[in-house]
Amino acid sequence: MDDKLNGRAVYAPQGKDPDQDASALADAVARSSAKLINRGGQLIWVRDGKLYRVDPNAARVMIAEHVVTARLVNRGTAEEPNLDIEYVPYEPTPPGHTNAACGRRTSADGATGAGK
Repeated sequence: MDDKLNGRAVYAPQGKDPDQDASALADAVARSSAKLINRGGQLIWVRDGKLYRVDPNAARVMIAEHVVTARLVNRGTAEEPNLDIEYVPYEPTPPGHTNAACGRRTSADGATGAGK
Protein backbone atom coordinates (compact mmCIF):
# COMPACT_ATOMS: atom_id res chain seq x y z
CA MET A 1 0.00 0.00 0.00
CA ASP A 2 1.28 3.50 -0.85
CA ASP A 3 2.72 5.35 2.19
CA LYS A 4 0.74 8.48 1.21
CA LEU A 5 -2.45 6.53 1.84
CA ASN A 6 -1.85 6.10 5.60
CA GLY A 7 -4.08 3.03 5.79
CA ARG A 8 -6.73 4.49 3.51
CA ALA A 9 -7.88 2.67 0.38
CA VAL A 10 -8.41 4.09 -3.11
CA TYR A 11 -11.93 4.09 -4.55
CA ALA A 12 -12.25 4.53 -8.32
CA PRO A 13 -15.95 4.82 -9.26
CA GLN A 14 -16.72 4.41 -12.95
CA GLY A 15 -20.01 6.33 -12.82
CA LYS A 16 -21.81 3.99 -15.22
CA ASP A 17 -23.38 1.35 -12.97
CA PRO A 18 -24.44 2.40 -9.44
CA ASP A 19 -24.36 -1.20 -8.20
CA GLN A 20 -20.84 -1.69 -9.53
CA ASP A 21 -19.72 1.58 -7.92
CA ALA A 22 -21.29 0.55 -4.60
CA SER A 23 -19.46 -2.77 -4.77
CA ALA A 24 -16.16 -0.99 -5.49
CA LEU A 25 -16.77 1.29 -2.49
CA ALA A 26 -17.44 -1.71 -0.24
CA ASP A 27 -14.21 -3.30 -1.50
CA ALA A 28 -12.30 -0.09 -0.71
CA VAL A 29 -13.68 -0.03 2.84
CA ALA A 30 -12.66 -3.69 3.28
CA ARG A 31 -9.10 -2.90 2.06
CA SER A 32 -8.78 0.12 4.36
CA SER A 33 -7.58 0.18 7.94
CA ALA A 34 -11.12 0.72 9.30
CA LYS A 35 -11.64 -1.65 12.23
CA LEU A 36 -14.91 -3.47 11.54
CA ILE A 37 -16.38 -6.43 13.37
CA ASN A 38 -19.61 -8.42 13.35
CA ARG A 39 -21.22 -8.33 16.78
CA GLY A 40 -24.50 -10.18 17.10
CA GLY A 41 -25.28 -9.72 13.41
CA GLN A 42 -24.59 -5.96 13.49
CA LEU A 43 -21.68 -4.33 11.67
CA ILE A 44 -19.67 -2.47 14.30
CA TRP A 45 -16.90 0.08 13.78
CA VAL A 46 -14.22 0.26 16.48
CA ARG A 47 -13.08 3.87 16.58
CA ASP A 48 -11.13 5.74 19.27
CA GLY A 49 -11.74 2.92 21.78
CA LYS A 50 -15.52 3.01 21.31
CA LEU A 51 -18.00 0.88 19.40
CA TYR A 52 -20.31 2.41 16.79
CA ARG A 53 -23.11 0.63 14.97
CA VAL A 54 -22.51 1.22 11.28
CA ASP A 55 -25.65 3.05 10.20
CA PRO A 56 -25.75 5.46 7.23
CA ASN A 57 -24.33 8.40 9.20
CA ALA A 58 -21.49 6.38 10.75
CA ALA A 59 -20.75 4.89 7.32
CA ARG A 60 -20.34 8.39 5.83
CA VAL A 61 -17.87 9.36 8.56
CA MET A 62 -15.97 6.07 8.27
CA ILE A 63 -15.75 6.31 4.48
CA ALA A 64 -14.52 9.92 4.62
CA GLU A 65 -11.77 8.84 7.04
CA HIS A 66 -10.70 5.60 5.34
CA VAL A 67 -11.44 5.91 1.60
CA VAL A 68 -9.84 8.26 -0.92
CA THR A 69 -10.00 8.97 -4.61
CA ALA A 70 -6.83 9.53 -6.62
CA ARG A 71 -6.41 12.45 -8.96
CA LEU A 72 -3.59 13.50 -11.21
CA VAL A 73 -2.06 16.88 -10.41
CA ASN A 74 0.62 18.90 -12.17
CA ARG A 75 3.05 20.29 -9.61
CA GLY A 76 5.10 21.90 -12.38
CA THR A 77 4.10 24.10 -15.28
CA ALA A 78 2.42 23.51 -18.63
CA GLU A 79 5.84 23.73 -20.30
CA GLU A 80 7.59 21.49 -17.76
CA PRO A 81 5.02 19.25 -16.11
CA ASN A 82 5.75 17.46 -12.88
CA LEU A 83 2.85 15.02 -12.57
CA ASP A 84 1.93 13.39 -9.29
CA ILE A 85 -1.01 11.58 -7.73
CA GLU A 86 -2.93 13.34 -4.97
CA TYR A 87 -5.25 11.40 -2.65
CA VAL A 88 -8.48 13.16 -1.69
CA PRO A 89 -10.87 11.87 1.01
CA TYR A 90 -14.02 10.46 -0.58
CA GLU A 91 -17.16 11.99 0.89
CA PRO A 92 -20.36 10.12 0.10
CA THR A 93 -23.32 12.17 -1.04
CA PRO A 94 -25.43 13.33 1.95
CA PRO A 95 -29.05 12.16 2.22
CA GLY A 96 -31.44 13.96 -0.11
CA HIS A 97 -28.75 15.11 -2.53
CA THR A 98 -28.15 13.87 -6.06
CA ASN A 99 -25.06 11.74 -6.50
CA ALA A 100 -23.37 13.15 -9.59
CA ALA A 101 -21.60 9.86 -10.26
CA CYS A 102 -24.77 7.82 -10.59
CA GLY A 103 -27.57 10.38 -10.95
CA ARG A 104 -29.60 8.87 -8.10
CA ARG A 105 -30.89 10.54 -4.97
CA THR A 106 -29.92 9.09 -1.62
CA SER A 107 -32.51 8.58 1.10
CA ALA A 108 -32.53 10.19 4.52
CA ASP A 109 -33.28 7.96 7.47
CA GLY A 110 -32.50 10.17 10.46
CA ALA A 111 -30.16 7.58 12.04
CA THR A 112 -27.33 8.72 14.27
CA GLY A 113 -23.78 7.48 14.07
CA ALA A 114 -20.14 8.18 14.76
CA GLY A 115 -19.92 11.76 13.55
CA LYS A 116 -17.60 14.08 15.44
